[in-house]
Amino acid sequence: MEFFGKGIYLIFFALAFWFAHRTQGRNLGQLLEATDHAHHQVHRVIEAHPKGGTWTQHQQWMEGT
Repeated sequence: MEFFGKGIYLIFFALAFWFAHRTQGRNLGQLLEATDHAHHQVHRVIEAHPKGGTWTQHQQWMEGT
């Protein structure tokens, strides 16, 4: 059981390090601004295809918007 707890901490610190590395010193506002276009693109696809589809269809819809 003790090994499990240490494993959870290891996973947490690995994820925290990965997130810190990926943000590259940007603040939350800069991160949101950088992903704004993709966010709205996903919403347009969901509005156009509310029932969803296959992964291949989704990729085609994303390329088309």
